[in-house]
Amino acid sequence: MKPTLVTTLCFLLFSFTIYFPLPFTHANDFIVKDIFGNPVVPSGSYYIWPDYLVSGGELRLGETENSTCPFTVLQDYSNLGPGLPVKFTPQNQTSGDDPITLSLHIDIAFENKPDCAESSKWLVVEAENEYPTPWLAIDGTGKKVYDDGWFEIIGYKKTGYLIYFCHKLSPTLGECIYLSRKNDKNGMRLVYEMDGDALAAVFVNINDAARARRSSAI
Repeated sequence: MKPTLVTTLCFLLFSFTIYFPLPFTHANDFIVKDIFGNPVVPSGSYYIWPDYLVSGGELRLGETENSTCPFTVLQDYSNLGPGLPVKFTPQNQTSGDDPITLSLHIDIAFENKPDCAESSKWLVVEAENEYPTPWLAIDGTGKKVYDDGWFEIIGYKKTGYLIYFCHKLSPTLGECIYLSRKNDKNGMRLVYEMDGDALAAVFVNINDAARARRSSAI
């Protein structure tokens, strides 16, 4: 084989190997994945656990203030249990089970709801006489609801995600703010506040929870 042909073939091989895979790699990063690298899909049910770089435990519902029903979404201080599973539902996606992607407008809801609640859908609510900042709850609280909004998932560092809430009529003029955490007597309350202690999260399919506990990924 002539040296010029060998050189040309090597250059083409180098080009395909180095340059062309980059768009595919970046495109794959737009898909939200669970801790084992599987796409997160609307038909699945997932635990939201803290990223290994942050403290805290699972998500659950709890009673706060004068409520007799567990409306408020809390994060436990320890990680002794799996928590309550959630489902992610796209607001404007036609296909039933396409993977959830970064920045997609979604609704989030617990898989099950307390009998005393109207639904398990996540909402940002506000009552200044009870708590100084808006916080995360489920339907039925009777509080002022930020109902013109959506959630988004954004990548955080190498392994985790942040969950943002975006509200068209918010004081931040429609900007999206990640959910953060504030200490409360029954757990860490998830709040809608700028520059807070971020809820850095990973997603675990409920069918993989036992394997995830044994894995060094968490």
